[in-house]
Formats: sequence, structure tokens, C-alpha cells
Amino acid sequence: MRTAAVSMIGIVLCATSGCSLWKPSVPAPTKEQIVLHGIVDFDKSNIRSDSVALIEEAAAKLKEDGNLGVVVEGHSDSKGSPKYNQKLSLRRAEAVRDYLVRLGVDRGRIVVIGKGSGDPVATSATPEGRMQNRRVVLIVYKQ
Repeated sequence: MRTAAVSMIGIVLCATSGCSLWKPSVPAPTKEQIVLHGIVDFDKSNIRSDSVALIEEAAAKLKEDGNLGVVVEGHSDSKGSPKYNQKLSLRRAEAVRDYLVRLGVDRGRIVVIGKGSGDPVATSATPEGRMQNRRVVLIVYKQ
């Protein structure tokens, strides 16, 4: 019994410390982020025409490798209520997803998330900062 307990402790210590005897069976996922700043205007979810090329590039990459999936995160600035910004950010993510689908990306490989204004990348005190916070982030990963 004592030998089994000591062996179990050794396995746990090895697994948590990263020793060479313990190798996880699943490799860490590969992720790449594509941040689309200025893709939408204030209080809008329509994709701006000058942002289409970036989405087309992402769609080409996704179609090239069928093992890639994408999480589409919509974000908003802090103007408006949290509830409104949550819905607006979701509409932005859905607009990008729908565009990717129109370009031939399988809808089943796309997950959409509306993050609202809770994850800013810049200050909301200036118009420039708010513009940076109005964004869509594509997180591309191996399935």
C-alpha cells in the first residue's frame, strides 16, 4: 500500500513539474489572432468596405486548411449600456461569421462570441481609443 502511495505521489509530482517521463498525449493548441480594428463604425455592425480584404485573406487561410477553426470575437467601446454593447458586439461577430460563410468557410468551423466593452485594448477616454476598442478578433486554431 505504501509503495503504491509513493508511486502515485511521484507520478503526480512528475506530471505537475514537467519532468521528461511525463508527456501529455495532446499537444498544446496552435492559435493565431487576427485583429480587425476599424472594421465597423460607431454603433454599427456592418462591415466597412475597406475591411473586406482582411476578411477575404482570413477566409482563404481557413479554406486552405480544413483542420483550422476560428473563434470570432466581437468587441465594442464603452459608449452605451453594457447590455446594449453586449448585443452590438455579438452582431459584429455574426456579421464577420456570415461574411466568412459567404466566402465558402464551413459555418460549423466558426464560433461567435460577443464580448461587449469588457475587454478594451485602449482607453475609452479618447475617440481614437474608442475606435480601437470597436474591433473583431479572429482566433484561428487547429481543430
